[in-house]
Amino acid sequence: DILIEAVPEILGSHGDTKIVFVGDGDNKMHCDHRAKELNVEGSCRFLGSRSGEELVNLFKVADCVVVPSRYEPFGLTVCEAWSAGKVVVASDQVGCPVSHGEDGWVVSATPEGVAWGVKEVFRDWDRAREMGAKGRVKAAFSLSWDTVAELTEKAYTEF
Repeated sequence: DILIEAVPEILGSHGDTKIVFVGDGDNKMHCDHRAKELNVEGSCRFLGSRSGEELVNLFKVADCVVVPSRYEPFGLTVCEAWSAGKVVVASDQVGCPVSHGEDGWVVSATPEGVAWGVKEVFRDWDRAREMGAKGRVKAAFSLSWDTVAELTEKAYTEF
C-alpha cells in the first residue's frame, strides 16, 4: 500500500511511468481498488504471483525494483533485483544491506520516501544503471549462498 500511495507523486514527475505490482496477498485487492480511487489505474499493472522464468524476465525489463516493506528481515527481492542488475529503492525496514547511494536508495517506509527514491532513479539513469551493476556484484560475491554458509559456519565455530 505504500507504493500505490506514492504513484501520484511519481506520475507527477514522470507521467509515462508504468508501475508493475508482482505478488499476491491481502494488499493486492486493496491496491487495485486504491489505484482506481487515486485515478492512476492506467499506470498500474497488478500481475499477482509470478515465479521462475517469468519472474526473472520481469526483473530484467524493470527500470528499478521497489521494496517498500514495513518489515522485511532480509529482503530476498533485493537480492533478486541485484542479480538482474537492477537498482533498488528499498525502505529502511528491509534487512538486506543496501548501501544508500551506492547500490540502491534506502528510503523511509512512507509514500513520500518511496516516491523520492523512484524519482532519484529517473533523475540520473546512468547512475541508476551503475548502482544496479554494483548491486549485481554484491549479490554475486557478498550475498551468495557460499558466502552465507561460510559466515554461518564461522559464527558457530567462533562461538
